[in-house]
Amino acid sequence: MDIETLSLYAEGILGADAHDFFNSELGRYVLARAKEEADVAVEELKNIEFFKSQEIANLQMKIKTAESAIKWLNDVLISGKQAIQILEEGE
Repeated sequence: MDIETLSLYAEGILGADAHDFFNSELGRYVLARAKEEADVAVEELKNIEFFKSQEIANLQMKIKTAESAIKWLNDVLISGKQAIQILEEGE
């Protein structure tokens, strides 16, 4: 088995792990908390005074961090599905 095929298998396994995580109690909890944290920060950002630049930057970072966590997991899930599709097409 060549390195590219092994890499695709590894991606597929990681994607399956992400899928399992999304569907687990812990995964649902983490996703809900990340969304909640981003939503709270957005609401705070809407109501903060425009001249409080440090507080605005902190809220923006909270939003980006929460959204990034969800995006990373979703990216792994998508990459895994694509890797599996490539492997299946090569069979």
